[in-house]
Amino acid sequence: SRDMMHFEVSLADHCNLSCQMCDHYSQLSEKWFVDMEQFEKDMVRMGELFGHQLAYISLLGGEPTLHPQIARCVEITRREFPECELIILTNGVKLLELEHSPYGNLWEVCRKCDVHITVTVYPIGIDYDGIEKKAREYGVSVAMSSDIHAAEGTKAVKISDKHTMDLGGNVDKFYCVNCLYFNKFNVLKDGRYYMCPVEAHCNIFNRAFRQNLEIRSGDCLDIYAVKSWEELAEFSSNYIPFCSYCDLKKWGHYGPWKPSSRKIEEYIEV
Repeated sequence: SRDMMHFEVSLADHCNLSCQMCDHYSQLSEKWFVDMEQFEKDMVRMGELFGHQLAYISLLGGEPTLHPQIARCVEITRREFPECELIILTNGVKLLELEHSPYGNLWEVCRKCDVHITVTVYPIGIDYDGIEKKAREYGVSVAMSSDIHAAEGTKAVKISDKHTMDLGGNVDKFYCVNCLYFNKFNVLKDGRYYMCPVEAHCNIFNRAFRQNLEIRSGDCLDIYAVKSWEELAEFSSNYIPFCSYCDLKKWGHYGPWKPSSRKIEEYIEV
């Protein structure tokens, strides 16, 4: 049902961190922001398709707080989906300074629009305590992905996952049902609905490494061509041709987080 469905939107493809094995390829991306006119048009359309009801929407990236108009993106999303859970997934680097953005106070907008902020904790010097304090001040729900109250909170162990690709596209169909993303992390991008972020951002991978992972017929839907949310549900619960590039039997935890080498070896079997 609609109450179990959700999708994510990248507000920026690039990032202010450079993490090895990022599955959105943001450390490899050129600077890219979602176009505001396109974003609003797409959200209006998704609101129509879903009757303005679904479980949750995630605004992420790359790093979503890099988008100068993130507050406006939040307001548009909340207007079209008044009751869904609305999440900003961020590394937290810019959160505190966005209280005084020239485009408005993000914290106040998050309070007004009932946004949940989810901060991924990295072993770098970010003021996580300050973020929690600011969240309390505004009455905004903030979740951290590790315990910042430990003796050395900012030295959290963040694990990198390696999502190995088969560049020849020879992976058997049945593997897709075991995928971390299958029917769970659908992506809305520039009027199209994708199965997952690996597929939706493969243009970045292709450009960075001079590869040709193809988006073929059946790999995504045009949201202006479908007639109902049921078509989106049907799409996301079936194998797509792009799944043949993901070598799922070789996916798994790789080791502690570190900055990216920006080499293809982070994504293929060596």
